[in-house]
Amino acid sequence: MNSPERARGGPSSSVALLLADLVQDIGGTIATGDVLDDPVVRRVVEDHREAGPGDLFVARQGGRGHGVRHAAAAIEAGAVAVLTDRRGMQLLGRSRKVPVVVVDDPRALLGPVAARLQGHPAAGLTMLGITGTNGKTTTAYLLETALTRLGRRPGLLSSPETVVCDRRRPSTVTTPAAPLLQELLAQMRDAGNDACVMEVSSHALDQHRVDGIHYSVVAFTNLTHEHLDYHGDMASYFAAKARLFSPEFTSRAVVVVDDDAGRRLRDLAGCRGVPVVSLANDPGVDAQWHIAGERGEDAFLLQGPAGSLALRTPLPGEHNRTDTAVAALMLLELGVSPSEVTAALDGPVSVPGRMEHVDLGPGWPTVVVDFAHTPDALASSAAALRARTRGRLVVTASSGGDRDPTKR
Repeated sequence: MNSPERARGGPSSSVALLLADLVQDIGGTIATGDVLDDPVVRRVVEDHREAGPGDLFVARQGGRGHGVRHAAAAIEAGAVAVLTDRRGMQLLGRSRKVPVVVVDDPRALLGPVAARLQGHPAAGLTMLGITGTNGKTTTAYLLETALTRLGRRPGLLSSPETVVCDRRRPSTVTTPAAPLLQELLAQMRDAGNDACVMEVSSHALDQHRVDGIHYSVVAFTNLTHEHLDYHGDMASYFAAKARLFSPEFTSRAVVVVDDDAGRRLRDLAGCRGVPVVSLANDPGVDAQWHIAGERGEDAFLLQGPAGSLALRTPLPGEHNRTDTAVAALMLLELGVSPSEVTAALDGPVSVPGRMEHVDLGPGWPTVVVDFAHTPDALASSAAALRARTRGRLVVTASSGGDRDPTKR
């Protein structure tokens, strides 16, 4: 029998476990292969092309077939065990070269297994999560900048960028798959980050990518038309977002209640036992905190139980005032004083592709690039720029193909 040892060198330190010990943690049944063994597991993968020595290969049902059809390739590459469901076990048949772990839902266990093998890195970080259709990225960058000004060392997982320590690199998805997500969190922990600000997408919640992570504070910005090509309807879209607002995932929450979805989520989270701080722009909406000030102005007051905070959004538009207020409330929920919150959010913040000015030189029109790609976001961005444009405003909108045509 092999003995557990530290994983092979790599970008993050991980924990090697005997398969039997890992299965005891997650539940499931081990069906031994042709070779009786209790192998050492060092990593978990669900893409057979990424498999290597010491890996646990997760085979689940996908949109184009069952992943167990790639088990042989993963084993050939060095995978020491397979985690699958009953259907996968049936497809494997009796000829099994490595132990097979059978569970009800492999996808639901992928995050917890990856977290276990990385030594639960989120436990060593102050985790902040933002979800919602619009505003996730801006709120995340506001928080990253504010925490840095407060002397913290936050990492960032966002649509434009991933930031580990001081290294910035482009992101390919909003919220990475569970194995990569846990590896990035471990890199942050090992590099000296003490917090992580991350966008949490509805896809990630529906696909259990963030399972195994507990947040100090999460926030909900809004829910508008988006991702119906994936979720099918707004009710399913809401249900995916709502997963984050339970004691399993968070200690407390900030919820914008300007729309019906926010008000329903506030009530649902409260029923689940999550302390909720509510925010609204409309003074007539029942909320603990309200945004006050002249519409269209960058400066505003955030009024609530702790008094008034004088804030200023670094980006134009009322939607960015809301994002700034959400960031402020998340900081307050972390225990940052009102005066420190005001100071930390005072100053410029650069958010890639969000109201980003392109300087073409003297005599040329002002060009602004914005990521707005939902009906609500495009309307908000256009309104913000219209208020700041004396002459003609030209809007050019583009979109990727083969997604949700009902947004167009």
